Amino acid sequence: MIMRNFGFLVVLVKVVQGFQLQGAGPLVAQLGGSVLLPCAAETPLPLVELGVEWRRTDSGALVHLFQDGDVRPESQDFAYKDRAHFFPVEMSNGNFSILLKNVSHEDTGLYSCKVYIENTAEEVRVDLVRVEYLVVTGSGVVSASLGKEVVLSCSVDSHVLPEGLMEVTWMRADQEIIVLRYQHGEVLPDVSHHRYRGRAEFFTSEISKGNFSLRLKDVRTEDTGEYICDAHTSNHTGKATVRLSVLGLSLLHCLVLVCCAASFVITIVAVAHFMSYRAKQDLARRHGKDLAVHFLLFFSPNVLLFTGYLLWGLAEDLFSEAVAGSVVNFARILLLLLTSPYLGALCDSLQKLIKCVSVSVVHTVITVAVYSDAYIKRLNWISAGIFSTSHVHKTRLQGYFGAIIFLSLCGICPDIYSAYTLPCMLPRSELGLHPQREPSKQAWTFLLLETCSIFQMLFLSVKSSAFNHDIRNTLIFAAPLFPISVLLIRRLVRNRKPRWGCLCWTVTMGIWMPVYFVVTISVVGHIQDAAEAILPGEGTALLCVFALLKMLTGLSLSNHPDKAPELLHTIVYVFGAAGLSIVNSVGLATKLLLTSGYGSQNVPDLRLITIPLECLFVFGWFALQIHGYWARNTRTASNSETHEDLILQDSHETNDMTTS
Repeated sequence: MIMRNFGFLVVLVKVVQGFQLQGAGPLVAQLGGSVLLPCAAETPLPLVELGVEWRRTDSGALVHLFQDGDVRPESQDFAYKDRAHFFPVEMSNGNFSILLKNVSHEDTGLYSCKVYIENTAEEVRVDLVRVEYLVVTGSGVVSASLGKEVVLSCSVDSHVLPEGLMEVTWMRADQEIIVLRYQHGEVLPDVSHHRYRGRAEFFTSEISKGNFSLRLKDVRTEDTGEYICDAHTSNHTGKATVRLSVLGLSLLHCLVLVCCAASFVITIVAVAHFMSYRAKQDLARRHGKDLAVHFLLFFSPNVLLFTGYLLWGLAEDLFSEAVAGSVVNFARILLLLLTSPYLGALCDSLQKLIKCVSVSVVHTVITVAVYSDAYIKRLNWISAGIFSTSHVHKTRLQGYFGAIIFLSLCGICPDIYSAYTLPCMLPRSELGLHPQREPSKQAWTFLLLETCSIFQMLFLSVKSSAFNHDIRNTLIFAAPLFPISVLLIRRLVRNRKPRWGCLCWTVTMGIWMPVYFVVTISVVGHIQDAAEAILPGEGTALLCVFALLKMLTGLSLSNHPDKAPELLHTIVYVFGAAGLSIVNSVGLATKLLLTSGYGSQNVPDLRLITIPLECLFVFGWFALQIHGYWARNTRTASNSETHEDLILQDSHETNDMTTS
């Protein structure tokens, strides 16, 4: 590569008898690159009697020689052998420049180009003033033990003093996150990713020597991977790669594996006993020993997984992933109580409480935990300058977060009121005749939770380029139309004939609501570019959480499906109680072993596995509610028609007796 001129260009022209020479200077070259040393005559000269001699003026070393019409490489000084070259094709046009390759520090100095023909000789000088260089070297592969500290070596050698370097940044090559940065003579710990704050530091006393090695304290399994030491000057960039391998498992990791193994074993044993008891017809046995197995199935694995995720978050500092996993597994206990085939074996007041408040409480717990973490993370991005935003946007972020928490908490209130004001449950044999006595989710809960989802969309849209001002305003006015229209339809349905009302409401819940949810989730998918660009994976994870919360919002409009098919009910319950526990146990243990034992960084975010499967479980329960509503109201309509026929028949018999 031919380096450009540096600084001003000085044209040296000498007038001699018959020809003129031109040169240029001063020149700057890059270490290991090539530089053109110019020397040219304005008019062509005959090559037969021409001689061109390039020399170093300080040492007199012969750089190159052209004589008797031919290039003489054998005459070159050893230091320039195979590095300095004429342009033979151009020499007939008066171009006597040479190209100096593989430039080193020793090549700086003054060069002379002497051209002679017959008794005339002229000379022009070219000054190579500086060789710029930026060489970054790393330590290659480093191993470390958990909980200890490790040094990742990085040495920066440059023509610029270390204090004058524009920037030296340590980054995770696989995740593109900043570990530590040195910029314009100052260490900037605030721009580090939260996982490395307080753990990564430079050797400040060694920076003046070009030592930018990184000291990493309290090594974790998640630290396994490739790190890049990236240095920049005004014109050059250099980088070195260091791979860190973390060995062994800490006590917390062992406890996480114990929780996963215990959850897996208990789930397998409990579901086997549960299915064997389900095959028996002894009601006393099913309501006795089977209830204990049922309690073991839905409670123990989820509590163990909740504990495992918390311990894993402490060990790996993967706070967002740990919070989502732990809260979803813990909240699943309420959903499993609600979906249990043996809910009828509990006392009436407990049944009523579970049916009324389970969905809204699960929605609130997940919302508060996940969005609190997202809010704290965005504030950290703002304070670190990674997620730049104005004061107005920061205020909006705070307002949206406050509205989300407030509306989510308020969503529980109508259900608690319903649980304590509605009468106790009637026997199952009378539920079909008195459906109005069954506790149901209040319309206010749906409206509050749906409004909460609107503020979730606004919260996620802050500083998102895909969610402009016009779309935001459209959403604010258009989104409430759906819940309002659903509530109006629900009220109109009550004034129609039961059979037609049942059809109308079933279509609304089974078709219109899922379509609305899909459209809403697709809109949220387009506004996650801000979170995804800052921290890869965060946008997709929050989108999954948003989808789960939307499904829980839909559940708030439906009643418990007491007349759902027993087989389908059992399948949904077993999938939630056993399937999800097994997947979570295996997934968490696999990720821990892969990251700690093999250093793999390609293990997906567990939220992208756990939450979509949770959505599938909730959707199955939602489908059973639609079926239960249809079956219950169809039976009610048939009973009403039968009752009307009996009244009409009694009337005819009475008239006949009167006539007689």
